[in-house]
Formats: sequence, structure tokens, C-alpha cells
Amino acid sequence: RYPKLDKIRFCHQLDFATSGLLLAAKSQKAAGAVGKLFKTREISKQYMAIVYGHPKEDKWTIEAPIGKDENDPKGFKMCVLEGAKDSITDFEVLQRGYYTVPGKAFGAEVSKVLVKPRTGRRHQIRVHLQQSGHPIVGDAAYADDSDAFRMFLLAHKLYVPLKDRPLDLTVE
Repeated sequence: RYPKLDKIRFCHQLDFATSGLLLAAKSQKAAGAVGKLFKTREISKQYMAIVYGHPKEDKWTIEAPIGKDENDPKGFKMCVLEGAKDSITDFEVLQRGYYTVPGKAFGAEVSKVLVKPRTGRRHQIRVHLQQSGHPIVGDAAYADDSDAFRMFLLAHKLYVPLKDRPLDLTVE
């Protein structure tokens, strides 16, 4: 169908349950260029999350190292771990409300939060939100929430500073 397009290459990763923007390249050269920008943290990433609770502050930052959770028998989870890789995430509350989906969490306080990770560790946003006492709605691993039909974490915005044509991508 696309004879000049031999292979699509993903430029970064999202957790399995995260929805939203995923950047792909049509060539190895383009994927390499974008990959370098991710590695040097020149790409700006923003996420939206629905979290449990009403954070006390409208804006806050979590600066906590993240490493593998040795207590997780499946080897899937990460945790805040002294001596692990530095991780920094900024948060901003956009809206506060109440959970209206039928189930055990009905009526619970929830908040819509803009998330700006400064580093890119595995499960960073999920771990930092859990650490702050506001886990993501639907996060079966870090919120013990299996009632929601999905995890409410959206890769919302990417700014890729390419020399010839910067990309400013947003999904709602």
C-alpha cells in the first residue's frame, strides 16, 4: 500500500495503559534524530491524568529517585528508591471534582492534573503520583484500582525542536 515506506520506527515509548501521542518516524535517520532529542531531554512532554483526591497545592514538584521494586514478585513495578536514577516531575491541578462512574469509588474526590516530567523513567508519573498520595484513577498496579475500565493517563502534548520544522503536537 505504501511502497516507499518500508518500516515505521517508534521514537519513544508509552506505558501499555497510557493513551495519547506516540511519535513515529518514516526513516531510521529521522528516528535517530528524534531519539537524540529525547535522550538529551530537549523534547517537552506533557500528560493529563485524573487522580484520586484533591491535592492541597495547585502546583507541586516531586523529586525522588526511581528504581525497580524488589518486593514486586512479577518484576513489573517501580518504586521510590534511594540511590536509584534521579527523577523529577512537575504537577499542576487543572480541575477538582468527584468520581461519577458507578462502583466502589463513586463520589470519591478526583482531580484533573497536568503533568510535566523533566526526566523519563519507567512508570515515573505513576510512581510520583502514588508517592504524592494521588494515584491515577484506573491504575491497577499503583492505585489498586481494578474497577475503572482504563487508566486515566493521556500523553497530551509533545514539542519536538527539529531544526527545519519544529513539531508542536497536542491531543485532547
